[in-house]
Amino acid sequence: MKRAEIEKLAQQSQQTLDKARRYREAAEPLPDGDVDKERLLAAATAIEITGRDWTRVAQELATNG
Repeated sequence: MKRAEIEKLAQQSQQTLDKARRYREAAEPLPDGDVDKERLLAAATAIEITGRDWTRVAQELATNG
């Protein structure tokens, strides 16, 4: 895999984690137990998992590619 492609994966990872951060920030002012807060936090967690996967793939390709 070309370096540019690996960098694109790393960039995608950062964008994904930034999105999760924005969801967490949006949930912060909502009261505990609020359904929307719980949904935002659940979505942030799912997005973070995806971001970590992007990061892992980029790291593996960078070291093995």
